[in-house]
Amino acid sequence: MDLPPLTTEDIGESVDLIVPPTLIMEGGGEQQVDVTYCIIDRVGNNSLWAPARVINVQPLGELTH
Repeated sequence: MDLPPLTTEDIGESVDLIVPPTLIMEGGGEQQVDVTYCIIDRVGNNSLWAPARVINVQPLGELTH
């Protein structure tokens, strides 16, 4: 899943994203899913993959904002 490029105003701020339900279901539809990420800059340098973390997935209809 790609995010829009960050701007200079984004430096030092947290980056939030909402994962579409269809993508979560592709991960297996479990209540807990392993996630990881890799940061790639505009010239292709990358951070390598971060260690996986387990996240808890709220069933559809139980989302809170």
